[in-house]
Amino acid sequence: MKKALWNPAAKRLVQDSLEGLVASVPHLRRLDGFPEVNVVVDATHDRSRVACISGGGSGHEPAHAGFVGSGMLAAAVCGEVFASPSAEAVLAAIHAVAPAPALLIVKNYTGDRINFGLAAEQAKAAGLAVDVVVVGEDCAIDAPGLAGRRGLAGTAFVHKVADIELGLGIHGEPGYETRSWQPLTELVPAMLRRILAYRCASSGATTAALSSGAPLALLVNNLGGSSSLEMGAVAHEALGWLQSQGHDVRRVHTGAVVTSLDMAGVSLTLMACDEQRIAALDAPTSAPGWPTLGGPVDTSKPLVPLPAAVHELQQRRLGLMQGRPLASASPQGRAVEAGIRAAAGALQAARDRLNELDAKAGDGDCGTTVERAASALAAAPEGAFAGGAAESLQAVAATVRTAVGGSLGGLYNLGLTAAAAALPKEGPASPEQWAAALDAACGAVQRYGNAQAGSRTMLDALLPAAEALAAAVSAGNSGAEAARAAAAAAVAGAEATKGMAASAGRASYTRGAALADADPGAVAVSIWLQAIADVAAA
Repeated sequence: MKKALWNPAAKRLVQDSLEGLVASVPHLRRLDGFPEVNVVVDATHDRSRVACISGGGSGHEPAHAGFVGSGMLAAAVCGEVFASPSAEAVLAAIHAVAPAPALLIVKNYTGDRINFGLAAEQAKAAGLAVDVVVVGEDCAIDAPGLAGRRGLAGTAFVHKVADIELGLGIHGEPGYETRSWQPLTELVPAMLRRILAYRCASSGATTAALSSGAPLALLVNNLGGSSSLEMGAVAHEALGWLQSQGHDVRRVHTGAVVTSLDMAGVSLTLMACDEQRIAALDAPTSAPGWPTLGGPVDTSKPLVPLPAAVHELQQRRLGLMQGRPLASASPQGRAVEAGIRAAAGALQAARDRLNELDAKAGDGDCGTTVERAASALAAAPEGAFAGGAAESLQAVAATVRTAVGGSLGGLYNLGLTAAAAALPKEGPASPEQWAAALDAACGAVQRYGNAQAGSRTMLDALLPAAEALAAAVSAGNSGAEAARAAAAAAVAGAEATKGMAASAGRASYTRGAALADADPGAVAVSIWLQAIADVAAA
């Protein structure tokens, strides 16, 4: 595994890649709303026709933004690298193509299914015509179980290389310089400066035709092993640097034009242009290898405003996350606030433990993802979770939704949203209503997570907890006793996942030897429920 041109820690990689794509393809536009919304739309889509929308984690390019255009997708929703886009971003795409009926085409991965499903349900509730089709075609899984067959997307993840060689030939001939790894912001300008400083040794001719202000065409060529994600980011950086130096870039062509099998790298070519050359570049061709989408460069395209319905949701979310004096909150509001903050602290402390468990059968990032959500909860203003029962859980959901995406973020958002809907809109809730809320959360996670008890998921802790809470409340136990019973059931449920075969989520693709330890999602549930029970008992 290696990284050729980009730093995975870069926060704007996906946005830069999409901006490079949108700038060089005339019919594409990007919705406003980064970082939560990374949606590319077809500005020419006929709204009298059904709008096909797809998406998923970035890193599988040209899927999915590269498929936006007539005869294919009306919009693509892009998550971070290998992370499902949020339901909020999917909903923005649906509203952006409205009033056209929308067909959501979803790869069969848990996070995609959850977040696209949640957006579809929200859109239907708003009166929009939406349907969902889930695609899973992988024949490598002998017995797919509840998770189903994977929907395959394409490219492999790009990781680290130690050095970068400038001037490398297309047959692997040595370049003129080898450097340690550099970010694109340094590497691309170095390449362009080298081109602009070129002098022909035989004739003495210089690159005067490429001087500042002269019309140029830019070719960003894939040497064979660089992903489309990287190519978009290189095009963005090259175009931006040339324009910052006063160059008039009329055309940008990006693609695999002259390759060297699977060599990781790019070449940059500048050509001085007059009107005759521009006309020749724009002339139609039937050659299948030419990157035909190389129209006029336009980096001044305005961002498409977020649909009003999405903007209203964002404003409401911001309102939910405002703090209030704890002294003015109800006793239950103060207790809920204390429980949420205790749960957040416990999850922050459990990051490494959860990551270690997840590394056995998943991505190894469960603890990091949970910690990100917990840190956002801990950083919320005082009193943010001390409102009425429903309002408090809505605020928690809004905070989690902003902080994390992927399967885990989507599942918690679904559960919290369903739980809030089961509680009174104003004021405190009774013990029976809290039990009903936890049961509603379980139902939502089951419905969209396509899992059940015994699937080796968070439900193996959540379902026993809901049953124990309902039983304790029915028996007339105190709130502290009921919370303690729910936490104990969650701990036992998480412990029972040791050695359990997974039938849902990414762990379902892992062989049994890696599943000897407890499921990290179930353990996380037991941790935050125990923290809440401790607060209730205090």
